[in-house]
Amino acid sequence: MTGSPLDSLISLGRDSSALERVRKLGFPHRGQEAWRVTSLESLSTQKGFRRARPPANLPDLSAWSIADADELVLINGELRPELCRASPELLACIVAKAAPAVEEGGFFAQLNQAAATSSLVIEIPKKWHSAKALHIFNLSLDAGVDDLVPVSLPRLHLSLGRDASLEVLESHFSPAGFASLSTPLTTIELAEGASLTHVRLQNESEDAWHLATCRTTIAAAANCRSLAFSAGARVSRLDLNAVLQGEGGNAELDGLYAVHGRQLVDFHTALTHQAPLCTSRQIVKGILDDRSRGVFEGLIRITKDAQKSDSSQLSRSLLLSSGARVDTKPELDVLADDVKAAHGAAIGQLDPEQMFYLRSRGIPAETARRLLIHGFMEEIVSKVPAAMHDLIAAAFVRFET
Repeated sequence: MTGSPLDSLISLGRDSSALERVRKLGFPHRGQEAWRVTSLESLSTQKGFRRARPPANLPDLSAWSIADADELVLINGELRPELCRASPELLACIVAKAAPAVEEGGFFAQLNQAAATSSLVIEIPKKWHSAKALHIFNLSLDAGVDDLVPVSLPRLHLSLGRDASLEVLESHFSPAGFASLSTPLTTIELAEGASLTHVRLQNESEDAWHLATCRTTIAAAANCRSLAFSAGARVSRLDLNAVLQGEGGNAELDGLYAVHGRQLVDFHTALTHQAPLCTSRQIVKGILDDRSRGVFEGLIRITKDAQKSDSSQLSRSLLLSSGARVDTKPELDVLADDVKAAHGAAIGQLDPEQMFYLRSRGIPAETARRLLIHGFMEEIVSKVPAAMHDLIAAAFVRFET
């Protein structure tokens, strides 16, 4: 990979196998099918990169905290025990070992494996139930000693034992005006009968690049509800891969993004049915203003052994300006013959008839606009567990004011 803009970071990599995969994949560019509509030119033209170094004095974290939750705090991907607030039972689930290797995945997933210096591994035992949600709070910070881009490499592995249940918020923040690169890699394993609600919030600085990967395996009769929210970053991308491996599993992979200015957000998802009698649902919504850009590519694959699968996928985008643009590509790959499968996409503006209805009842234009935007988002936001709701809603408040 001679000449890559990330050579300065790759040289710090310690995992030789992952480094070899990084070099083989090469830095993403629009000539590659997976990146054909998402440009990383703003990243590739930076002067150089180095590991993020937190300042001596940390900012007040209370604005990003959840009071009624177990909370684990990571600064630049490193767990900070002195900032954590969690029950002894939850802390006992943190295992001092490396996260499992991921041989598949794109450039940034392999970069994370090659260069990350630590990982957070949480193993929830069988039949675990907690009244509290878990907030895994990732904050990117830097002392700002030079003009190189600081890089954070959060690595999370979460496993749930048989019949365990958990609600998790994985959040990613950075201060306003902070130009950084974050490449989170999250892997999740659900054993038979386990139930997980995984809420993911990306609300980094609008000068940041956030390029994340999440890979989930779902065993028989297990249930995974994934809610991915994206509001920040200059360029953000989530590569989300889920596999229904056992009979009777269920996956819901929903998402909401809202961008303005010249922000670019990219949701790439791949959901595979490998076993019979599984169900999956996906709704991804986007709100775009000014000259922002949105991308959604979603693949649902149903293998020949996954008979009696039931799957649906829908992408809906709301354009608030003539300069905004969205590219959507829902895709079905069905090899079984006894299935229910549907997909669709819709792109539009605020409904003029709904606007007229609200205006005719004395509601001012701006208030009517906010109400319609709120209604568009609420289908996804309403699915968020109560303990996390305020933090999620705050990320999108600028589109309702």
